Amino acid sequence: MASPYAGKPIAKWPQLTKSLIDRHPLKKQEVIETVLSAWDLIFKKSVIGGVLRIGVDLFPQPQVIGNFLHELVPYLFEKRYPGVWRRDRAANEKDLVHEPDDAFSVEIKTSSSSQGVFGNRSFSQESKARPEKKSKSGYYLTINYPPVHKLRRVEPIRLIRFGWLDHQDWQGQDAASGQQASLRPEVLRLKLLTIYPAEDDLRELVRLYSK
Repeated sequence: MASPYAGKPIAKWPQLTKSLIDRHPLKKQEVIETVLSAWDLIFKKSVIGGVLRIGVDLFPQPQVIGNFLHELVPYLFEKRYPGVWRRDRAANEKDLVHEPDDAFSVEIKTSSSSQGVFGNRSFSQESKARPEKKSKSGYYLTINYPPVHKLRRVEPIRLIRFGWLDHQDWQGQDAASGQQASLRPEVLRLKLLTIYPAEDDLRELVRLYSK
């Protein structure tokens, strides 16, 4: 998949990112609403065994919360737009599949880090000869959520970002044993647009966190 950023100077990236997001069939507000609805489903409406509540009795590790979000966000879009959006069914599909045009399919990344976005080390290596593996380039939805396992309480989603990443944007850890990939600072700042919180939401989050 050709990168829309190929050959473009960094100064042009913000406008190009905005153009890519404006072109996408999912609008920013419904992405925000869907992610926040998934968060509410986990912590406000989920009961295990009719007794245990997540965020009250149980405070799962980040991997568990991330898995919930990976399941719920595509599920909610599939329920809203049957035949248009669905969750992945094969290893070569993005997490959220756009059936009319796969170019708009979305990879979802979640993290309990306050700002960071991470993938496993393979994200820094494009699988050119592996058509059974999904491309690391394309649209990305990233969600940063609070580490409820440490806080022992539930707080709001911290950041939702949307944009386009290329496999070259990921940097694998230098150590041979390193299993993680991260994004270069200019990529994180200019190729992923923060769609939540907005300025008013940010003030509310500051008020909540200061309690």
